[in-house]
Amino acid sequence: MALSYLDVEQQAQQLSKEEQAKLVDSLLVTLQMPVDPLLESEWLREVAERKAQYLNGEATLTDAANVFAKVRKILK
Repeated sequence: MALSYLDVEQQAQQLSKEEQAKLVDSLLVTLQMPVDPLLESEWLREVAERKAQYLNGEATLTDAANVFAKVRKILK
């Protein structure tokens, strides 16, 4: 008999945090869709550009806590 989602969830909760993280990682890998090579190369170019801007002091950085606070305020 196949395990149900609830059975798997209950068993997963018995794992250590490290084992749970490994399980989550392996499950996420199985959900990944094929990547469009053009899209991936564009994202890599964007990341490299943003990194260069950061390293050159050209980027304006915003603390994540401030971003999330602003979003919560907008969503209210």
